[in-house]
Amino acid sequence: MVEQEYAKALYEISLEENKTKEFKEYFNAIKDTLEDDFLTLIASPAIIKEEKKKMVANIYHSFDETFINFLYVLIDHNRFNMIVAISKQYDKLILEHENILQVRILSAEPLTKAQLEKYKSTLEVKYGKTIEIINKVKPELIGGITVIVNGEALDVSVLHALNMLKESI
Repeated sequence: MVEQEYAKALYEISLEENKTKEFKEYFNAIKDTLEDDFLTLIASPAIIKEEKKKMVANIYHSFDETFINFLYVLIDHNRFNMIVAISKQYDKLILEHENILQVRILSAEPLTKAQLEKYKSTLEVKYGKTIEIINKVKPELIGGITVIVNGEALDVSVLHALNMLKESI
């Protein structure tokens, strides 16, 4: 995956310069303000790379020089359109380095603080890592939860139980 290679290269530089969090904030700022029209413009072969770099420099002028140069490299290699995917890979590298495992828990209703803490402590014991829980509300689950870890799901929702019952009839 090309985006993984770009993320890894930037991540290694960010470690050397002690700017991992700063670069993550830059990625977040880009994602928050990125528009399809801008991506189309940056991807256009009708605009020369130097003009694209000027646009990027004007828009992201407050960013660190190293990060701006990284954006220039993306432009030079026609990869700026991959910025969101690169950002996701960069985030994964940070989590891995900090021994954090992201877990998604889908539930019919928002989980309480006590429930989140209980799941967090149970999962930390099971995986031996610091757990970061992202709770997504999916009313169609009716009740129960679905826990997604590393792309694998443990589904203990009422909807899943009903589906299993329907299949067995």
